[in-house]
Amino acid sequence: MNAIGFNDDVSVSGRKFHVQTSSTGNNGTARCEVFEQGRIISKSEVEFERRRQLDDQLLEERISRLVENMHNETMNEIEMMFSIADKVKKLKHAPSNVKTGLMFLRSNLIKDAIEQFEIAISIDPENVDAYNSLGLSYIRLGQNTKAIKILRKIQEKGRTYADISHNLGLAYLNEKEHYKALINFQEALRINPQYFEADYNIAILYLDSIIYDKNDNLLPPPSIRLERAHQQLRKLEQAKLKPFAQIGPKVQKFLK
Repeated sequence: MNAIGFNDDVSVSGRKFHVQTSSTGNNGTARCEVFEQGRIISKSEVEFERRRQLDDQLLEERISRLVENMHNETMNEIEMMFSIADKVKKLKHAPSNVKTGLMFLRSNLIKDAIEQFEIAISIDPENVDAYNSLGLSYIRLGQNTKAIKILRKIQEKGRTYADISHNLGLAYLNEKEHYKALINFQEALRINPQYFEADYNIAILYLDSIIYDKNDNLLPPPSIRLERAHQQLRKLEQAKLKPFAQIGPKVQKFLK
């Protein structure tokens, strides 16, 4: 089967994006990538059923339609996001800015997301969702110190939320401040015992601390950290959570 592909530019708000979508059909997947100034912004992949066709041409036509739809939807989403952002700026309504920022964040347009969250905070300095999303955006940029400052600002106001504690823990983990990260992950689980991402990150924290901070006196001895990491992963395995299913076995090898 021939490779099927589409390439188009999308110009919006003075920006130019290039959208590239393709599939060979052989592996049952279609892949879409978005570029800006030659740098990849985001990528997505969908699986499709490769039903048997009596006619190879019919199969190729079906896959071509699927790839084209994925391609067009991606271009439409880009245009829609920037169109919404232009309209929201005039509303002076913080929740709308937060929702628009989250759309940008999901598409890995992080600087555009940050702009929306900062506008939301300027309108409503008490908007917890805006602070949390802003902190997460800086974590995604690798600017963990800035994220910590933003998220701690909310905590210091006495506003306690599982997401805030979890994301603060993630920023501390990225900075190799393992004990502070652990305290915040545990706080997230105290608020929401079903916060399985915090369970997972505690397991990663214990393993990471053995590699980078083996003699940390604030944490248990390395042998106990290994066992606790194992316990956290067993909890996730028992919950049968798909997002962690592929990573879990790789970590389990480290524990053996």
